[in-house]
Amino acid sequence: CVKREGLVALELGSGNGFLSVCLLALNASFKKSHPGEPPLIEKLVVTDMVDHISLIEKTLHVNSHVWEEMYVRNLAESGSGDGENEGGAINSYFGTLGNDDTPNASDCDCDRGNDDTTTCKKVTVIAAEHRWGEQEIESIREEESKTR
Repeated sequence: CVKREGLVALELGSGNGFLSVCLLALNASFKKSHPGEPPLIEKLVVTDMVDHISLIEKTLHVNSHVWEEMYVRNLAESGSGDGENEGGAINSYFGTLGNDDTPNASDCDCDRGNDDTTTCKKVTVIAAEHRWGEQEIESIREEESKTR
């Protein structure tokens, strides 16, 4: 089975997810105009602070024509996310990109023995909170409070 060849991209601090939709639209356009070639982007990870995740989810959901799979991990929905127990609700969606001219995702699974993966590349979006550097910020705040 041939492995996917598209890029994995990361958008930090997405806000409402609009730039991601634009990037995915470009990817979808390329996919339509270059049949048989892998997409430019195989997976897009969209991140922001937890209070933006539902907005990103809504923006991407209403633009389901530019992706095939979307997974949203929202720690706010679980009341978890303390670093020790990552928890969080994971919502799964299946978009409409390629419904007319590409096989169903189930027909494209390498594990099922289909070796023709060139035409079966799925575009997956993952939206999740980034908590990058929170510990460093807290330690800086603690140091600042000691010096006052």
